[in-house]
Amino acid sequence: MLRFIGYRVLELVPVLIGVSLCAFLLMRLVPGDITLSLLGPFATEETQKAIRAYYGLDRPLWTQYLRWLGNALTGNFGRSIGMQMAVADVLGVRVLNTVVLTFFSALFAIGIGALGGALAGIRRFSVFDRVSTVLALVVSSSPTFWFALLLLWIFSLQLHWFPSTGMYTLGHEGELLNLLWHVPLPAFSASLVSLAVIFRLTRSGLIDVTQTDYIRAARARGVPERRLLFRHAMRSVLPTLVNISGLQVGFIFGSALFAEVIFQWPGVGLLMYNAILARDVPVIQAVLLVISVVFVLANLISDLVTAALNPQARLHARSGDD
Repeated sequence: MLRFIGYRVLELVPVLIGVSLCAFLLMRLVPGDITLSLLGPFATEETQKAIRAYYGLDRPLWTQYLRWLGNALTGNFGRSIGMQMAVADVLGVRVLNTVVLTFFSALFAIGIGALGGALAGIRRFSVFDRVSTVLALVVSSSPTFWFALLLLWIFSLQLHWFPSTGMYTLGHEGELLNLLWHVPLPAFSASLVSLAVIFRLTRSGLIDVTQTDYIRAARARGVPERRLLFRHAMRSVLPTLVNISGLQVGFIFGSALFAEVIFQWPGVGLLMYNAILARDVPVIQAVLLVISVVFVLANLISDLVTAALNPQARLHARSGDD
């Protein structure tokens, strides 16, 4: 098992290097001159050269990348062009806010998706199964921002149940109850696609397991249906559920941009959106790198938990150690 963990951790090194390289090069391929975003269209050539020298843009591309990567490994992502402050200072609070949103979104996605998928799989071809399956298909095929705007219009502008924007009410920063009042709409909006994916995989996995020979044999021996489903069938589906849930947590963290922009949630998604509008390259690179690292780490954790839950994976890891 230890060898399996070490192997999976070592696999992350080339992945993270590739991600950092893509994050760096993508911003260099964007057309236009970054110095014009700072100085305006009427800047002189001398001023532009001075700005390029200050940000190291006059150096070879590989030198810029190695310098940026070395600084990023120490937590130094440079200085924001638009806000004129260290990117790390801005990013720290924003990442925490997105983690809060991701946590509640994952609760919605995993809780409702797994429970709904299990009920649909148990009651196959029932009215609940047919309706919920169609809804899951519609949700997974629809854009996130459309559902976010729909929820905003219904529950905030029409019913006035929840606030329309922000993470806290002005003057109530840091209050847990105020946070819990603001979080449902953006969290549920960010969770919808992942909820539909978890629902469909849980349903299909449970249906496949209940049709296997050992489940049929247990049912023929008179094993109670409830014990058969929750002690045997769901246990077989659990490793797959954990694996896909880990992937969806990383997906939610990276795709929360739409919900954060619409509900003005002060996270990395909103920061990324404003940085793109301002052509703030250091902030964009830092956000891309952070999102990629979170996605990779979520995938790693889900793989390790899946291996711990799956006897075959444990057997394979144990044989590798021997």
